[in-house]
Amino acid sequence: MRMGVFSAPAIGIHNFPETGLLHGRIVEPGAAAAASRPKSVFFHRANEYFPFMKYIALLRGINVGGNRKVDMKSLKSLFESFGFANVSTYINSGNVVFESNATPEAVLKKIRTGFEKNFDFEMRTLVKTAKEMKTIANAVPGDWLNDAAQRTDVAYLFPEIDSRKTVDELPVDREYIDVRYVKGAVYWNVKRENVYKSRLAEVIGHEIYKSMTIRNVNTARRLADDT
Repeated sequence: MRMGVFSAPAIGIHNFPETGLLHGRIVEPGAAAAASRPKSVFFHRANEYFPFMKYIALLRGINVGGNRKVDMKSLKSLFESFGFANVSTYINSGNVVFESNATPEAVLKKIRTGFEKNFDFEMRTLVKTAKEMKTIANAVPGDWLNDAAQRTDVAYLFPEIDSRKTVDELPVDREYIDVRYVKGAVYWNVKRENVYKSRLAEVIGHEIYKSMTIRNVNTARRLADDT
């Protein structure tokens, strides 16, 4: 078994047969027992090394109106059983922050497989990298808030509608609401007094709604900050 060259004083090497990945970590002398996680982590595939990455899983449509209930403590334990590290959840709308040394595609596949085995209903999930979450949050103007005077939401898009065209397909009145696109999401801002006039509520009944999962801007910014 061959590993790339590390400049650290000692190396712990662990093989993960279920993923076909080779996991190497730097271990400081005498500190291995105290370390809660590797200081640097890589996985090896096709002679390439990738960093241990932080991800955010955005679950769609859970704990809404008493339906499709998912307990966050149980969800955290489930993600840990997938082999993910440093798992945490944020509020009850289905936001899971975790770390993995697998690719985004492999992470999503593992989550989907796990959900199929543990839930009796479909739970569509988006997996975003920390960088993607920050890019989306940073695209929202700083003065767009979610408070008593205005409403700002971020709708994260599933791949089939991840396009600028989605802005034009939303059944809203653009005279009263400002809607914009960034790769991976559309986001909007409307004065509270104009929410009804904007026809924002009609989004829920539109076919396109099935391919997005919405968070208010406070949650979007918090998730970006946590990564």
